[in-house]
Amino acid sequence: MAASTMLKRLLNRGKSDQQVAEAPAELDVSEPDETVAAPKAAPVTVIKSKRGVKSMRDSDIKDEMGRSAEQIAAEAAQEFDIDAVVRKAAAMPDAVVEKHVVKAPSVDAPSPKSQTRHLTQQQPPKAPAAAAPAPAPAPSPASAPVAAPAKPHISVEAGHIHLPNPGVEAIAQTRKARAAYWDAIGISDIDFLGYPVSPQVLGMPAWPTQTQRFRVIRTQNSMIIASEGLSDPFGAFDTRAQAAGQGNGFGVEVFLEICGAQEMSADDIRKTWAFKAVEHVARIFAFGETLGALVQNNDVLSVDLPSTCVPAGWIVPGVAEPAGALLNIGLPKGRSTFANMPLGTVRAVPLTPIYPEELESCLIEGASERRALANDLLTTGIGHRMRTSRTSLR
Repeated sequence: MAASTMLKRLLNRGKSDQQVAEAPAELDVSEPDETVAAPKAAPVTVIKSKRGVKSMRDSDIKDEMGRSAEQIAAEAAQEFDIDAVVRKAAAMPDAVVEKHVVKAPSVDAPSPKSQTRHLTQQQPPKAPAAAAPAPAPAPSPASAPVAAPAKPHISVEAGHIHLPNPGVEAIAQTRKARAAYWDAIGISDIDFLGYPVSPQVLGMPAWPTQTQRFRVIRTQNSMIIASEGLSDPFGAFDTRAQAAGQGNGFGVEVFLEICGAQEMSADDIRKTWAFKAVEHVARIFAFGETLGALVQNNDVLSVDLPSTCVPAGWIVPGVAEPAGALLNIGLPKGRSTFANMPLGTVRAVPLTPIYPEELESCLIEGASERRALANDLLTTGIGHRMRTSRTSLR
């Protein structure tokens, strides 16, 4: 029995070897026995062939350039710097891993690592509180820059530029100062003598503002017609401000005082030669712009007047013409300037008509004759006032 059993086993083993030799090579995909703990080792590929079974590690696989799989992976990681991506992708779903690992990054798009670095640079570092620079102290008025000498009408205080016309407050203060000056002399009419349209729109010389009007003041023994607006503040960018040298307009207001006319109505005053004379001289100051500076030193000026600006009979055509006027004859103490003007000195300039022969003597002899004639008018009691009944002093 033992011999027969031994013979059967030998015959069966020969058949098994023949089947193995005739079977084609195939990949062993059999599942490992879960009951046996597999040793920790490098991945192994099992191949069955006619010659037998051969195990190959990843390090044994070579490409056409002789590089192993480990070398290829190391070079790829060095070129694209995707180590961080692979580590992060290990915890992601398969679709995300394929997006970041299988698809190589484009040339234009930065790698995820570079994007993280870029975002980090956009956030400014937090400096410690002790290292924060202290704010610069505000400049004091003493150290603030001052206005250039060429433009004295502009000043700078503590970094703020003050223009020659601060606005409605300066205009209101100027007009209040004029009203106070005339209220100390007489009673002003409620209404001013003005125009439906500003004369500067019609081509006449422009006053500091478009307001051109005249005030009527009535005293116990006289009537005064005065310009109202030559001393208004200039606009902030009015080029005439520097030429005139005054913040308060042209620095003057012109007036004519007539004895014994205090009962005349406003409508009749507008038709008189006296109103036309004040209007004419006011326009001369507006046209000359710098004439106001000539009367600041008490200089007496003379000016021609057309025939419509002097009383009837003062001019004899072809014989004695033209007539004229003296400007700035001395006034009583305290009346030569307006008090409390906000932006500069404003002088009250009286207009006193003179005969043609008086004007001629002033033109021939000059400043000395103008002062002499003014003194003669003062000593005779006439002074700056206009008396139509007076005779020529020359």
